[in-house]
Amino acid sequence: MELSLSLDPASGKDFAQYLDFVNSIDGITIHCDVMDGSFVPRISIPRSEYAHLCKKSKHKIDVHLMVEKVEENLDYYLSQCCRGMIRSICFHVEAITYPQDRNRPEKSATPSPKAIELVEKIRMNGIEGGIAIDLDTDIDEIDERLLFMCDVITMMSVKAGASGQTFNKDVLAKVKKIKRLYPNVRIILDGGINLENIEQIKKAGVDTAVSASAVYNAEFRIAAIKTFKKLIQS
Repeated sequence: MELSLSLDPASGKDFAQYLDFVNSIDGITIHCDVMDGSFVPRISIPRSEYAHLCKKSKHKIDVHLMVEKVEENLDYYLSQCCRGMIRSICFHVEAITYPQDRNRPEKSATPSPKAIELVEKIRMNGIEGGIAIDLDTDIDEIDERLLFMCDVITMMSVKAGASGQTFNKDVLAKVKKIKRLYPNVRIILDGGINLENIEQIKKAGVDTAVSASAVYNAEFRIAAIKTFKKLIQS
């Protein structure tokens, strides 16, 4: 399992300075939460900060789009991938409107061709494509054809949209189920991850654990990162 640092807590405050700090740390990746103020109530990592990140990052970046108009926004976020630092882009499955498939059980929905098309579009740009799944979304309600084609899935262990929430351990059962059904997918877990729960997260099969407030708000950030790495590697 790897440690990924979210820049969300620094957005609009000391984004550039925090990125400089993150760039000074070896053996981590970056998680970029993009919020539009519509799909979720907050705005985070606006385009100016995103462009700065793509130009200055020394680490691979996983982009997590918490935006309502995925198709209208995707071209911009793909356009900044020229340095090759963007490793993946995930958009929220809940942001895509899709009809009910009459040939499937009532609780099971099939995504519109648009959702599959968007994942394919991401992959055609040479980066990992996938979806993000909010905390209260049932995996069984997502069509397996969409899940099967994902290189990566971002799973929320809090409700999408706010940093500093409490980790919900119920997500670990969903992580294990995804890993059992789709063993080749990389699972990113995002939300409420700290030094107290990192070991159980590792045991569940998470590939990339995202830390936001647990590092950003730590009195000694480097010490917190070292402890995270020690627990991950043990």
